[in-house]
Amino acid sequence: ASGHVPSENKLGDAIIAATFTPGTRLEQANLTSVTALILDIDGGRRKNGVFIPDTTPVEWFIDKLPYAGIAHTSYSHAPDKPKFRLIFPLEKPITVEEHHRLWSYIHRLVEEKPDPSCKNPDRLFFMPRASPTAIASGWPWTRVLEGTWLSMEAVPESFHLADSQAVAIPSPEASAPLAPPATL
Repeated sequence: ASGHVPSENKLGDAIIAATFTPGTRLEQANLTSVTALILDIDGGRRKNGVFIPDTTPVEWFIDKLPYAGIAHTSYSHAPDKPKFRLIFPLEKPITVEEHHRLWSYIHRLVEEKPDPSCKNPDRLFFMPRASPTAIASGWPWTRVLEGTWLSMEAVPESFHLADSQAVAIPSPEASAPLAPPATL
């Protein structure tokens, strides 16, 4: 079994791989640490306004990224249009700036295949869900990824971000939900 929840849409339980200042809005300005690197593989990418399909299989990413984690298909996955996520819990929490450096390095390592619009560390990702038809057809999958824990040590000292990739902290948005109070 894939572990995907049958659903007529992708809405439902979700995760944000970060911690926030208790009682504040769930937005990057209030983020205190990042706990995982999540890559969204969306079946292609835009280049100069043109969508370029890409059916690179998950095995290719697993070979390039030998880290512990999990991979699962996303709601709109189909055999001819592979869409999935790679979730790598971090060895220890990191800052927003470190996340940006790590994400940028991994993005380049896997030939810029992950969706760059999903790189922000305060991004909400839906948990595995699939339509009843997809589940009946056996399309969804979930895989446990074996390897070492991902950490900032994966990024070589020689790796430098281009000026165009500087970390941008967005201004607070009134519509962002509130973080729960701190718990022990």
